[in-house]
Parts: sequence; C-alpha cells; structure tokens
Amino acid sequence: MVLASRPLWWTAADSPRVPWFTTSWLDFDPSGWWGLGLLALQLLSIAGFAWTGGGRITSTLALAIGLIQLLPDQNRNQPWMTQFLVSCLWFVTLPRPQALAMARLYLVALYVHSGLSKLDVGFVREIAPNLLSVTPLGDPTIAPWWREAAAWAMPSAEALCGLALVAGPTRRLGLIGVVLMHLTLLAILGPVGLNQSANVLIWNFALAIQAVVLFGWVDESGRFQTDTPSTPLAATPRATEAEGVLAPVGRLAALVVLVAPLTERSGWWDAWPSFALYAGHTERVVVELDRQTLDDLDACWRVGLVEPEAAEAPASPWVRFDLNAWSLARRGAPIYPQARSALGLAEAILRRIHTQRHQHARDDPNSPASPPPLRFRVRVYGRSERGTLTHPLWFECQTFGDFPVAARRFWLNARGR
Repeated sequence: MVLASRPLWWTAADSPRVPWFTTSWLDFDPSGWWGLGLLALQLLSIAGFAWTGGGRITSTLALAIGLIQLLPDQNRNQPWMTQFLVSCLWFVTLPRPQALAMARLYLVALYVHSGLSKLDVGFVREIAPNLLSVTPLGDPTIAPWWREAAAWAMPSAEALCGLALVAGPTRRLGLIGVVLMHLTLLAILGPVGLNQSANVLIWNFALAIQAVVLFGWVDESGRFQTDTPSTPLAATPRATEAEGVLAPVGRLAALVVLVAPLTERSGWWDAWPSFALYAGHTERVVVELDRQTLDDLDACWRVGLVEPEAAEAPASPWVRFDLNAWSLARRGAPIYPQARSALGLAEAILRRIHTQRHQHARDDPNSPASPPPLRFRVRVYGRSERGTLTHPLWFECQTFGDFPVAARRFWLNARGR
C-alpha cells in the first residue's frame, strides 16, 4: 500500500504537505535522497515484520521508521498505516500471544466503532446513496425507503459483526459476516463499481485476510487455536515469554484503541484513528477559486477542479477545488479528514498556485507585469450532529493573511508547507 501511494511517501521538493509539528527538527523535508532512503528502509522494515511474523527487532525497526515517516505530513497517517504501527507496538511491548490478542482487539474495535460512526443521517443521506448507486438498490424504480433501510442496515451490520467476533459461540458467524462485508465492498468500490483508489481495495482485501487468520482458527468451543504452540502463528519461543517492562505501554495502547474513538465527535480524537471510515459527520474544508484567475492554472492543479452543476449554481464565478480528488489523482491516497490538515493543505496548494501565476507572468512578455490577485474562498466546517446534515461554519479564509489566524484554533499544526 505504501508503493500504491508512493508520491505521498517520497515527494518532490515543492510538494504540498502539512507537518504535525512546527518544531524544526520534527518538520523535515521528505524529498530527495533522504526521503528515498527513508522509503527504502520503511519497505524493508515492513517486509522484515512480515517475514519474521512480528519479531521484536523487526517490529521495533518498523515502528521507529514508520513514526519518522509520519512526521512530515499528517496525510500520511492513513488508516492502514495506523493499524500497522499499533500492531508493531504490541509486538514490541507484549509477548506474542498477548500481541495476537491485541491484534484481534483492534479488528473488533475497528468494526464496532466504524459501524457506530456511520449511524447518523450524514451517512444515510450523503454517503450511502453513492455506495448503493452501483448495486441493484440504485435502480430508480425501487422505492426510496428500501435504500434508506439498507443505508441504516449497513453500519448496524458492521458493528454487530464486530461484536460477534468477541464471544466464542458467535465468532464464526461474525467472521462470515466480516468476510462477506469486505467482498461486497470490493465489488462496490472496485473497477466495475465506484472505481476507488488501489489502496482502498488492497486494505479491504487485507482486512478480510486478517480476519480469517486471527479469528478463523478456533476449536469447537470457539477458543483460539492460534494461542497454542502447536499452530503456525504460535510456533515460536516467544509464545511462553514473560512480560517485559514495556507491557504497560502495550496495554495503554489497547485502552486508547478501545476508548479514544468514543471522544471523536467531541473533537478530542481524530476521525481515522477513531475508525470513522466513510462517515458523513466529519469536519470539512471547501476550497473555491475565482473562475477568472484560472486561465494559466497548471495541469497538476486542474485535476482538482470541480465544475458546479448548472442547475445548482448557474453562471457561478467560483469553481470548487476538491482537495480529496486532487490527492487521489496526484498521490494515490485520500486526504486526512481533519479540518486542520485540510486547511494546511489548502494553504500550501494556493500559495503554489499564486507563485506559479506570477512566474508565468514573468516568463510571458505579453502578460502584464503582475497578474491580478488570486481570489479564493476556503471555508472550514465542523462536525455535524447525528440527526442533521448541517455542518457548522467555523471560519472562512479569503486572503493568505487569514490562514495564520485560523490555524491558532487547533492544538496541532494547521499550516501548510
């Protein structure tokens, strides 16, 4: 998945990014040979983790390099990368049987919290109709209440499948439900459906495989056979290893995985680490550019332009710039769904567009000495409540001087580079 989103991990020197911190030694440029070397080490550490089955040394290396790789850009904290790093932490700090138990816990938390995050009208009215449009329920002749019922049933079934994985008597039923869910998503999101990015499809396939590996080997009573030395996943001296001094760290990580997502709607925890995947309530940033200033826009930015529907905004002077569409087209990965990260990315992109317009004016002898100012609107919206589609408007930026003021609202960095 790192290779499928390579431009996100090894970037050009002028690629927009939003670091987590503004401290100089934590905000480094990931481009050039330095970035390529880190990417190579990251791939080797991931391969080592897989080859050794979560060996302590390879897990430590993968965790350390992965954390370093996250620092330059918040958008690198993709949900699959979060899962991998947390799993590495457990294999570093806990004996193998406990690390496997924590890996199972992560999948349970993912399905339960992901399902709960979508039980609102934001998902039912905005996200689900798009997902169902490529299924038989997308037929306009079908009564709308069938689609709405299916929209409510999707997250409910996801959460119930996660809960079913917890108890032995229902574990196999939950596993069957999880596998069927991922196969259905692969059909909906695949090339014959919505044609989502490769990483979305790879992660869905990988989650189905993980569920089978972690929950599939059980005895008649539902107990895990993977926890006994006679099975491949436990055939290692570490199966009887005593707890080390770092065990409390692993347990604390497990507590965070379980409890922190409950605070996401209050703004204390980010959406993706809270498993709010395909949720409709998350924070939003809308970027619009003045149509008259787009004549000399470079092709690398045009992939993000979305023309308004004529019925919605006839003769609109504004053209929306879709940050997520641009990221998928140029970097092979969606943007991190937090307002601070999207705001910083918008600032970084707009500054580059501004600079390029002035450069084009200097290079073209027929152009005026200075192009007209770049006119834009960046509106930042908060999370919606469960019973409404309305996202409260937090603030709006219309000049570059507005970005530093807006960024002070957030605890972590919201300025683009």
